Amino acid sequence: AQTKETSCPHGTTIEVSQLFYNTPARKKFLKGDGTESSHITQVVTQHALAHPQIHFTLINNGRKVIDVLPTDQHLYRIAELFGAELAKELVQVDTDYGDYRLEGFISSPVYTRSSRSAQYCYVNQRFVRDKVILHSTQQGYSHLLPKGQHPAIYLFLSMDPKLFDVNVHPAKAEVRFAFQQEVHRFVSGSVKDSLSGSKKLSLPSMDQSENRFYTTSQSRQTDHRVGPASNYSEGQSSARLSSAMKLIYKDSAACSVDLESTRLRSPQVEIFHEKPSAVSNLIYSEFEPLGQLDRSFILMQGKPGILVVDQHIAHERVLYDRFKKAAENKKIEVQQLLFPLTMEYSPSEVELLVRHKDSLSELGLELELFGKNEFLLRTVPAILKNNDKEEIMREIVDMLPAQKHEEALHEKFEEILIMMSCRNAIKVNMSLNLDQIRKLISDLQETEMPYTCPHGRPIALLYDIDSILKKFLRK
Repeated sequence: AQTKETSCPHGTTIEVSQLFYNTPARKKFLKGDGTESSHITQVVTQHALAHPQIHFTLINNGRKVIDVLPTDQHLYRIAELFGAELAKELVQVDTDYGDYRLEGFISSPVYTRSSRSAQYCYVNQRFVRDKVILHSTQQGYSHLLPKGQHPAIYLFLSMDPKLFDVNVHPAKAEVRFAFQQEVHRFVSGSVKDSLSGSKKLSLPSMDQSENRFYTTSQSRQTDHRVGPASNYSEGQSSARLSSAMKLIYKDSAACSVDLESTRLRSPQVEIFHEKPSAVSNLIYSEFEPLGQLDRSFILMQGKPGILVVDQHIAHERVLYDRFKKAAENKKIEVQQLLFPLTMEYSPSEVELLVRHKDSLSELGLELELFGKNEFLLRTVPAILKNNDKEEIMREIVDMLPAQKHEEALHEKFEEILIMMSCRNAIKVNMSLNLDQIRKLISDLQETEMPYTCPHGRPIALLYDIDSILKKFLRK
């Protein structure tokens, strides 16, 4: 049949059949129905996310797999495709620099995935799996994520089409940037800046009367309605405990709870199975310390519920922020060793230390070459005064990059700061009184990221009051 152009007004239905008529060999290489269906769903999801103003419907064997109404806001499209709970954990990104503009949303550090399945990156509205963008995004989170965990990202990078090439992959799934390092720095910096000043987004009611969604004649005819506003809003706050209740142990010394002596033995007591939630937007000062649990965790009470804080990683976050600021301002407090420590290294390690000697000095580690393969350690950061200095130096040598590349050096020195903070932080099985607990929580509240440790682990878990009341059949 002759091919010719034709108009396609709104409401036009395009049907494609006999996909493999001209290439029957390709049909033999198809995988199972489930696998191919998942691929189709993924492709439709990618396009639906890139074009929120379009109504997408995917039907498979009579079942609606995707049915998203048109909207003028990406956040609502994300909520429909991936769930409102995920959308509530997102932080907005909106930056531009020169020829580049980056928009979209990324998850707060407390929301992670074990795979990259929730990562969607677009360049000029084209979905790509680009290593530069993915790596720069991960680097933007720095040490906020646990090892092996990945954030949810929905990012849209815009630039002049002349600055990248799409013809480097058969499926156009990869691009090549003219200035890769420039793009890498821009994306990682944008992610880092967005996280440092982040406030999690709330999902207001999707009220059509407020023009939250576009309404098409087709959507009205097929009776595709948006769900009730309660599906996306925070919901009504639950009844709180009486404000007249006195805080337990308010004026007494900290009460340590011995786990071994408080095991639940009565069959009439129901074990609390509710899963606590990692916090990312609570104000610690709104909670009152009660004491310690197993001399390792701090228990706090507030209107939202019971907060459990890991004392070791909380102090680690405090020390890391303090040490990092001092290093950036070159004002690290150092301790002069009464007797310099002599340490012997292999030739390759000596080369590393010589190469990075000045940088280590900025961290308070003053080294002097002594003989062929020996160094004298004359000063250490005051934070390490009670630690095994030789063992720490061994760890530092293992962390040093082989080349004095600026980005690699910065990343390794971040790891060194984290290691030194971890070594000097309050340990588990260490008793704290209420004054010490209050001081730690106050210092934690002043840090840039008070909800995760430098390794990315959550610092506090919340057992919310709603779940507790339900367990006691009070709701």
